[in-house]
Amino acid sequence: MPLSETVKQPTVAPDILVAGAPRHDDRSVVPKSETSSAVQTESAKAPPDVGRQPPIPSPRPSATAGLGGSSETNDARGLANGQETRAPIASKGKKQADTGEAAASRYSGEVASKLARANRRVSKSAQTKARNNAMVAFVVLANGSISDLRLAKSSGSPELDQFALNLVRQQAPFPPIPPETGMSSWLFKAPIGPF
Repeated sequence: MPLSETVKQPTVAPDILVAGAPRHDDRSVVPKSETSSAVQTESAKAPPDVGRQPPIPSPRPSATAGLGGSSETNDARGLANGQETRAPIASKGKKQADTGEAAASRYSGEVASKLARANRRVSKSAQTKARNNAMVAFVVLANGSISDLRLAKSSGSPELDQFALNLVRQQAPFPPIPPETGMSSWLFKAPIGPF
């Protein structure tokens, strides 16, 4: 068994200040009793703030006065410098060509949405016999009518294939193609079915 030896370590004086111990530089701390009396005398000297009331907030504009309100408030639009303008607000600096792209994107979404809403009516028997969706292809003309409707890919179920062709015929006419797109006809391919 090793013998345990007591090792004496030199005591080091701590660098922290003990309350009430004076410092020998310009950063001396005021003793606690003096601090509380200094605070009390300062607060006793301050006059009570009796006469002043907080400002009363002004009422917010009503909900009807904006885009949801009368057309008079919507007609006049202003600029940051206070000048009034009657021109429609531009789309944050986009080029004129972007308008055509936005219109094209919006239009293809409208056609797809119209077909998707009608696609919910697929019969259960057609769903069970199909291996995948039927893919239909058709051309939408400028006035919204359709032409060249055909089955681009079979679903494996003659019933679902016929349903897909009939669905597109029933949903026609589609909205007219926006003139901003610069297109007189538009080829669409759309999946019809439960998958």
